Amino acid sequence: MDSIIYSPSGAISLHISEDKMSAWISVQKSDRIVDEQEILDLIDHSGICYGLEDALAWMAENGIDKDFNKPFPVAICKPSSSEQILNFQFDKVRTYKSGQAWTFEELKDWTFVEQSAVLADMSYNLFTDGGSIYNIFGELTANPANSIDLSVHLGANVGLDNDKIVAVATGYPYLDKDNKICVMDSLEFDGDVCNIDFPITLAASLVVKGSIANAHINIMKNLTVTGDIKKAEIYAGGNLTVQGNISECQTSGVIVLQDLKVKSIFDSLVVCKGRLFFDNLISGSRIIAEQQIWGNFEISNILGSKIQTSGSIDVASLGNADGIETELEITISPFTKERMTGLTKTLIKLKSSPDANAEKIEQIQNELHNMEIQLSDELSVYLKTDNTASRYIKAHQEIYRGVYLRILKRSVTIKQYQTGAEFFEE
Repeated sequence: MDSIIYSPSGAISLHISEDKMSAWISVQKSDRIVDEQEILDLIDHSGICYGLEDALAWMAENGIDKDFNKPFPVAICKPSSSEQILNFQFDKVRTYKSGQAWTFEELKDWTFVEQSAVLADMSYNLFTDGGSIYNIFGELTANPANSIDLSVHLGANVGLDNDKIVAVATGYPYLDKDNKICVMDSLEFDGDVCNIDFPITLAASLVVKGSIANAHINIMKNLTVTGDIKKAEIYAGGNLTVQGNISECQTSGVIVLQDLKVKSIFDSLVVCKGRLFFDNLISGSRIIAEQQIWGNFEISNILGSKIQTSGSIDVASLGNADGIETELEITISPFTKERMTGLTKTLIKLKSSPDANAEKIEQIQNELHNMEIQLSDELSVYLKTDNTASRYIKAHQEIYRGVYLRILKRSVTIKQYQTGAEFFEE
């Protein structure tokens, strides 16, 4: 049904067609002088914005003049048929190929997307019939000849949001064998990752079916290694699981933002924000595990190392019969303090060339500022928290002389061999 809008005087009426594809003006003849501005105001008030020029052209082509009591068009939109086109918002060539092997050299060129990123949307391809896909109010009215059902293009880790295909996980967009749009958030590499001469950065979890050696790897999510990690720099934004050993990782060491599980650690720097679980031995290493350190109750041993946590330490044995120096400390926020120390050292190096490193210097200064606030908050929480579980250091089997223990302000050096020893926070 057509709608009609009247001017304030009632002398002018605007008829809008039911399909909103045309609008017509009628001017009632009277003794009153018709103000053209009143007509323009009525059109503006109606919200009409498309088809105005087409209406003038139609009147000229058909020899129609404006006259009283005779409707004339002010807006005409000719319906047009069209087809929908799916626009991909990622490179379909330089990305993960479903079911194919890949290399870390190829991975450098892959584009990753963050969660909620648009991966594909629709546009309209008009047929050459001179029509419009909009009505007189600028609203989309096209009835595509080939309408696309976006749901048939949805693969793993993607979803729909307002006629757009979006990522529901951070990772690498690609097309699978069925031509569905997917996001790969977990990669698997079959073989050793060794002697890589460029930093490897991944926006997905990674499973290495082999060992890592002489490589610099930055993982935004989880990292699993079926072999060993040796002489490598590792940053894992999620969990790190090593079925073998970590050894000789000294420069930047191994940094883990969640939990770490490993067989043994030798001669390495390991900084973990979550919990550390190990089976056999920690030797010659500096270990920081914010929440807890837990070893196999029957065979695990810590010796010749410096260990820090804000939780508890629970292992089989500490030290050895030779009295090798071994330090274990329960303190407040060791992870944050260690990261601040590492960033400060990096900042000092960068400031040797301040102009060349201005952007990186500013970034690290902001990180340090945020960590200072975080450290203050963590200390405040600790001081205000009552009835917290008592922290402890426990050796289920043996603890040897030469082991130094510190729990906040309380410290003790073991003078003689003991079995089944346990030390609590006062």
